[in-house]
Amino acid sequence: MPRVARALFLWLFFLSGASDLICEIAWGRALSLVFGVTAFAVSAVLVSFMLGLAAGGLLLPRLARWEPRPIALFARLHAGICISIVATLPLLPVARGVYVTASRTLGNSPLLLRPTMVLLSGPIVVAPAALMGATFPVASQVLASRADSVGRDVGVL
Repeated sequence: MPRVARALFLWLFFLSGASDLICEIAWGRALSLVFGVTAFAVSAVLVSFMLGLAAGGLLLPRLARWEPRPIALFARLHAGICISIVATLPLLPVARGVYVTASRTLGNSPLLLRPTMVLLSGPIVVAPAALMGATFPVASQVLASRADSVGRDVGVL
């Protein structure tokens, strides 16, 4: 990869990671309006986010092996992230309604409401986070062009 293209790709990867963190904070803020601001609510969002990152990092990069142009897959992953975030926005009021109904039905029992938080934040956060989790392995494949420089190239990411 030419030096200028490599520098541009590294800069785009940095912006991608920064935007992923911004999304995680935004989900936490949005879901705090649903669950309230508690350590358990923040933990529910964090668990869903990390689960999505892990699933995406484990499952989706296997597709990259058959992709002749991994940089095109990297671009499609980011398009998918944008689409999935926008597609999950209508789930926020639904999650609020379900949580309010659950809290009325179950009472304020923390043993029942805490798992409900995780179950409600999962559909909103996991799919976009899974696509985010796949960006690092795919970016590694884009940069690691030669076998003798894989460690250095991945380390730069």
